[in-house]
Amino acid sequence: MHAKVKPGALDPSVIFREISTIIASNDPYEQRIRGVRELTDQCFDGAELIAGVHCPDTAGLVQLACNHRRGYQLVAEQRYCPTLDETHIKLAKALVDAFALLMHRFMSKQNQEGAILEVRATNQMIIALLGLEPSSTDWQEITEGIIGGLFEATVHVFSLTASSTNAPITAWAIRVAQSLYFADLLDHGVTILDGDEPIRSVIAAINPTSGYGITVSSTSARDFNPASLAVVEDCLRIYVIGIELIEHARSRPNESSLLTSILSSIDIGILGIAEGGKILFANRQAGELLGYTPGELVRTNSNSIVAQFEEYFAIVGGSHTPWLTTNTLLRKPSGKPQPASLSVRRIEPDQSVDYRYLVSLVDTTRSHFELEEWRWHANHDPLTGILNRNGLANELRRLNNGPVMVLFLDINRIKIINDLLGHRGGDRVITSVAQRLVAATKPNDIVARVGGDEFVVVGSVGENFRGLKRVAQRIVNSVITQPIDVGDRQLAVSISMGAALETLHGSIDALLGRADHAMYEAKQAGQNLHVARGDEDIFANDSQLADPNLFDFLRARDTDQVIAEEYAWERISDQSRGGVDLSLAWREPILETPRDYAMRNHLRDEYNWLLLHHLLRRQSIDGPTGISPLKPGPLFVRRLKILSRAGYLNPSKIQLVFRSIELNSDESLAEAGAVAREAQNLGISIALRWSSGEGGEIAQVAYLHPNQVQVDLTDWLERPPSPKLASGLAAFSHSLDIQVAFIHPNGRLLSLLKSPRLQELMPNALVRH
Repeated sequence: MHAKVKPGALDPSVIFREISTIIASNDPYEQRIRGVRELTDQCFDGAELIAGVHCPDTAGLVQLACNHRRGYQLVAEQRYCPTLDETHIKLAKALVDAFALLMHRFMSKQNQEGAILEVRATNQMIIALLGLEPSSTDWQEITEGIIGGLFEATVHVFSLTASSTNAPITAWAIRVAQSLYFADLLDHGVTILDGDEPIRSVIAAINPTSGYGITVSSTSARDFNPASLAVVEDCLRIYVIGIELIEHARSRPNESSLLTSILSSIDIGILGIAEGGKILFANRQAGELLGYTPGELVRTNSNSIVAQFEEYFAIVGGSHTPWLTTNTLLRKPSGKPQPASLSVRRIEPDQSVDYRYLVSLVDTTRSHFELEEWRWHANHDPLTGILNRNGLANELRRLNNGPVMVLFLDINRIKIINDLLGHRGGDRVITSVAQRLVAATKPNDIVARVGGDEFVVVGSVGENFRGLKRVAQRIVNSVITQPIDVGDRQLAVSISMGAALETLHGSIDALLGRADHAMYEAKQAGQNLHVARGDEDIFANDSQLADPNLFDFLRARDTDQVIAEEYAWERISDQSRGGVDLSLAWREPILETPRDYAMRNHLRDEYNWLLLHHLLRRQSIDGPTGISPLKPGPLFVRRLKILSRAGYLNPSKIQLVFRSIELNSDESLAEAGAVAREAQNLGISIALRWSSGEGGEIAQVAYLHPNQVQVDLTDWLERPPSPKLASGLAAFSHSLDIQVAFIHPNGRLLSLLKSPRLQELMPNALVRH
């Protein structure tokens, strides 16, 4: 083995990216593991990834890197190791860590699939056994069919005492005479032909007591493993029971208690139930699973016992398939749930038996808790016990789509700690930081370890939105204030944290992106906390957001003289409420409106914030609330984003109204278009209010893409409304799929709008008086 770097090997940075791509891909684990091996071969001439944490006792071998937690290492010949620089040593560590992670996930997946397959195989074999006739000669074919269906491979049932066999794989298994599995027989130096093709993979399950065995073989390289062997051995055990039943029945045909004695000795619960629900037969294992003795089950005939199976009786009773298999939780008299695999078989009336249904029960407590354990390990970090990245993603799906606080933190100088105190010392620091994070956060907050020394905290904002920096700093202090005991030392630990406010949409990477970037900003600046730009506090550097009374909007007047007036929209079709318009007015009537006053005195931003301030005070109603800001610009959009992210505003309940009369230049139209696009990205609907009726508004519609067009007929009250006008507007809105709303329509126009033809064209038209 040569550990030297191959000439012309890929750049390490490229390999690091390839490793990340392989781990994150959705390819099968076998393919990803093969990809890591290929990368290793590209980087190091002859180095090998193997299991174990101690270098093999082979002269000249040295360990390049090791993953102690999962037990894998990268080894090579010692005489070439001095040619490796620090970068390639790190690369070797990255390769073995990636290999160990993928192997761990692959084995967990195999174990989980094996447990499920084992229950399925056992159920099918039991169902076949219960329907087996004493004179049956096809028990071997039934068994081969069941196992062949599970693995989609060639199956042979044989006896060790057979003098000859036509199956080469069976002859080989008879010579070996032990249970084993080979994946890729050729790689193990065994060559067996099935016709003209070599057999590549095989399982050989042998029962030395009975002398029976089963082989499962394939001419392709199949994924056979110890879990697969366990499935076949279970099937073999039940096959042997069937053989004993048949042989005993042939030798003693009048002994009717044979089946009862056999069924009572196996570790599978069996119930025979009549049409009316009466239990006619129950073996020992069924009684244990249900919490009764077999005699109590037969004598008690409790409806609560049989009621657990009635749903399944109804399914098989009305189905063309006479049996079903499923997993369930049985109810014991103590109330304790019992995990079990349940099989129900319908017995036809002409089979000369009293049973209508045969129920088999397999105790899956171990498999159930193993599955729960695997799920736990899939979602939790084994070192700290908190969530891992996968668990974080699953927990985020359970949160409401509101604003959340995202904290991303990294332990500083963890590599130095590992070098000085060893990996045990580094693990102690990581574990302590995790414990302190959990203690410093609320019970409903999510704490996860997403990397070697990287942690994430996600919490609902609630009333703490304004104090993001304060909350983040408190968590930082809880981690770094006290030193950490590492052996006989006390170690002062420092961290870098990034904080951001986000909404729960998109990928987990999108959610963590800004907080992750803020963490690097903190690290580069030598700080322990950096809050993402714009999120330090929604009121930071914006005194008007803190208190609208602080700005000099009314000069000599008090801002309390400004009130918000609501004007309700009604649907023409049924007079139901369709939202409101919100506008500002003086408490005491003044000729010049607040909007005109702000426009004349160049107080656009002040006016628009005062409008938002009154919007925040409102209770939610049916339909959107329309506001018409004064030539809104970037500052207005920024405030909308901040308030929406904070949860103070619901974008879907807001309508932004642009007035056509104020869009009188290319510059103002361009600015309005930019604001409209930003607002629509937030989920805010757009309305364009026409007031002149001179035709220039068509271009504005094409530019703003509004959801609604509002026609202000205030200046048209004295004009006789034309049916052509109403029909034209209806046809226009119908063709562009835009809702139309009318402000101050007179009686004649209103009657036209209620006509069947216009109602058909504008079913959702609104009116405001």
